[in-house]
Amino acid sequence: MRPQLTTGYGKNPISLRDGASAIFRRRGLLLVTFLAVIVGTILVTLLLPNRYESRMKILVKNQRVDLAITPEATNGSNTPTIENEVSENQINSEIELLTSKDILTEIVKDTGLAKGETNLFGRPVPEAERVEKAANQLAKDLTINPVRKANIITVTYASNSPQVAAAVLKKLGDLYLEKHLKLNHPAGASDFFKDQAEDYGNQLKESEQRLSEFQQQNNLVVLSQQKELTLQKTAEAKTKMLDAEAALNEATHRIERVEQQLSMMPKRVITQSRQLPNQYSAERLNTMIVELQNKRTQLLTKFRPDDRLVREVDEQIRTTRDALNRAEQKTSVEEATDLNPLRQTLETELSRARLDQAGAKARRDTLTSQLGQYDAS
Repeated sequence: MRPQLTTGYGKNPISLRDGASAIFRRRGLLLVTFLAVIVGTILVTLLLPNRYESRMKILVKNQRVDLAITPEATNGSNTPTIENEVSENQINSEIELLTSKDILTEIVKDTGLAKGETNLFGRPVPEAERVEKAANQLAKDLTINPVRKANIITVTYASNSPQVAAAVLKKLGDLYLEKHLKLNHPAGASDFFKDQAEDYGNQLKESEQRLSEFQQQNNLVVLSQQKELTLQKTAEAKTKMLDAEAALNEATHRIERVEQQLSMMPKRVITQSRQLPNQYSAERLNTMIVELQNKRTQLLTKFRPDDRLVREVDEQIRTTRDALNRAEQKTSVEEATDLNPLRQTLETELSRARLDQAGAKARRDTLTSQLGQYDAS
């Protein structure tokens, strides 16, 4: 036995098996319906053309500031208040200006919104009719709304082409500004102010030229500029004066130092020195000894060794030998001298230091004279 679920108010019971069978029978219909909706949505999405939307915002401001004059302001108790708020009427006026017929017609002609069409008889529609129809359609497509609690107007336009959408709002903005200027500025005001500005500019140039010529003829300069220039030159001269004093002191100390070194340095120095023996004297004494010995030999042939003449010759030989020994011990020194190169370098340095001292002294004297002139000026 299977359990059965009965429901309803009659005597006809509905089993769970019968309900499940009814759902399975309608499942195919539900699936087909769902797929049809999905496919239809995809087709509509693919077939519909893309829409590009461009937006523009316009800030509305009063051209001139209106001063609200009150009795309190006239009495001087309070400062006048400035009324610079944009009214709702002004916002509405700007919206009407944006949707004016001439502006929309100019936009249609410039952007090519008036496309070629034919009537029921196959004949082309006149251009004037096409432009008017496109202008009316453009007025419907433009969405112009004021922003709440702000002096701003938003303009929106959608098209199938992004270039057309951008071009329409750009042309609308240019034409709106041009017409706005024409309505709010009187004719000829710009030219009048331009002419006045050029006239005043020419007068200013002529006055400056006359002033320059007058100053040159009378040798006049601005006192403040002359004073500033003189003070600047004085400061520069003092700086150069200090430099000249420092250079002079440095040259003076250098001269004193070099002169002190020169006082302790000889003018000439020994470049070569050698010791020579007394060769001439030694040779002469050797010759004399030989002669005396020969003389003694001759005397011995005639006299005995203890004879007076032989003893005298022996004494001469002994004396001559002593003189020869002394001559051989004595030597002579040969020296060569030249100018001291270090002294020459110091003398050159001394000459250079004296030149520097003279130059620094001349600069100091010149700067002293200039400072006197600047002080007098």
